[in-house]
Amino acid sequence: MLHVDLPTKSELETLVAARSEACVSIYLPTHPVTQHMDVDRLEFRSLAERAVAQVRDRDAAGDRRRAAALEDLFRALADDPVFWRYQATSLAVLATPDTLRTYRLPSRLRKISAVSDRFHLRPMLRAVSFPGVVLVLAFAQNSVRLVEVSPDGPAREIAVPDLPAAIDDLARTAGDDPDAPARAAGGEARKTLITKYARAVDRAVQTVVAGRTVPLILACVDYLVPIYRSVASSPSLLDEVIVGNPEHLSAQELAQRARDVLRGQDARYVADIRERFGRWHATGRASADLSHVARAATVGAVETLLFDIDGATWGHVDPDTGAIRVDGTPSASSYDIVDETIGRTILTGGTVLGVRRPDLPDGNSPVAALLRFAA
Repeated sequence: MLHVDLPTKSELETLVAARSEACVSIYLPTHPVTQHMDVDRLEFRSLAERAVAQVRDRDAAGDRRRAAALEDLFRALADDPVFWRYQATSLAVLATPDTLRTYRLPSRLRKISAVSDRFHLRPMLRAVSFPGVVLVLAFAQNSVRLVEVSPDGPAREIAVPDLPAAIDDLARTAGDDPDAPARAAGGEARKTLITKYARAVDRAVQTVVAGRTVPLILACVDYLVPIYRSVASSPSLLDEVIVGNPEHLSAQELAQRARDVLRGQDARYVADIRERFGRWHATGRASADLSHVARAATVGAVETLLFDIDGATWGHVDPDTGAIRVDGTPSASSYDIVDETIGRTILTGGTVLGVRRPDLPDGNSPVAALLRFAA
């Protein structure tokens, strides 16, 4: 099972507002499979050592306690075998000398070790915007499977306690005759049995999905769709269905169909924002100019911000006016201007969405914003 924990809205706000002489942001790809945990731990140790060295170099003429405190926090995490046993596809570690937070992410991220006076959050926000994790319920009369799908890793079947193996097993357990004429006739008796079967499946699946915000996609033949929906209790069940007999599809084939569903949803959502951008731009309520967007975010004018998930624009943003100064190269005193603009948007109640550069209205800019008012 993929162990994912994305930051909540309040956690994001806390991370955005955090300031310290040494904010360390570490990202690394990880493996959900236990036998690879030592590889992940070694990679983390290497990135952590690099970050501590940066902090130590910055403090060379002064207080060494910051580097020592971070070293202790990172060592404790690296030495925790239980933590490394349960991973997702990537790991974010965000630390100051006083605090350490970890987030297991479903998307595969490249290795990063960054030190600044604030956290580098842009890599994590793509996973927050479009997690790409979905559960597929392969519902057939002769079998049921719950398949977990991630954006980059292989699909996995999840063991579900008390999940009926097939409708005939349920019929025998209940003392019904599975060979009754209703099977052939497709009459009310058979429909009642299928409904009972669907309810038992839903009840078992709820023990796994309850409390999770992961969407659930139903995969079944068309005539079973209304029957299952009539008893389904999961609020995360999507309207889209993978139609067909799932018994003929492997877990990986189901995963591909599910990813197609999610990609279609995400593409429609981004296309709607792009269409609004085109209409609003003429009235001054949309902009793809980074300096304009940074100023707008500072005064709380950004309603929705699309940003490029790759790269960084190093420099500074004035805390009062939002005026930007681009440095061109990273330094101990600079940070990602887009990251800072994202943070100001979050803190003023805006929506932020990480996308690929081709999905932005202006491919020459790393941002595009819909504004609450012309600013």
